[in-house]
Amino acid sequence: MVDARPQLQLLADVLRVSAGRDECHDPIIHGKRGNVHVDGTGYSVAIMLTTARQWTTTKKKLSQFCSLRQDGDTEGVVFLPKLPTRRQATILRKIIGLRKRPNYSPEVLEAKREALKKAIHVPTNRILTAVETTISKREASQASFSLKPLAGAGNPLERQSVAAPSAPGPLCLRSPT
Repeated sequence: MVDARPQLQLLADVLRVSAGRDECHDPIIHGKRGNVHVDGTGYSVAIMLTTARQWTTTKKKLSQFCSLRQDGDTEGVVFLPKLPTRRQATILRKIIGLRKRPNYSPEVLEAKREALKKAIHVPTNRILTAVETTISKREASQASFSLKPLAGAGNPLERQSVAAPSAPGPLCLRSPT
């Protein structure tokens, strides 16, 4: 059996999308409204839409460069005999719901890789130290706050002043100023 991965990867490069594998480990291009498989010398494009009107319009658009294989009420399969042109690739991406892969230069790719490496290697002890020093124990023991009254006249919590507990460790209380 011939490996279909290179043939599908060629189409993925023309469409500027990513190729993957389905549950049977066959190469496939997944989209929001359909997918593409290698089918002999061409490509089989399965399209699943929500309304019959969408499917009718889609068939008209694809009839210029694809042949209809299966015709359902809101879905179907078309055969793409050769690699699409740029205009055809744009139409296919839009119909199938494929996200266009960005085309970065090698310099931009390297800069993105370096930025990702720096972001991944952030020491966690710096973050914890910053959180712990936001409020000292002395400020926490001296802090007090008042509860705001809730709706209703006879509220037992109305304008009570409560002293903050002197607990060890960092607290997220601010002293009233």
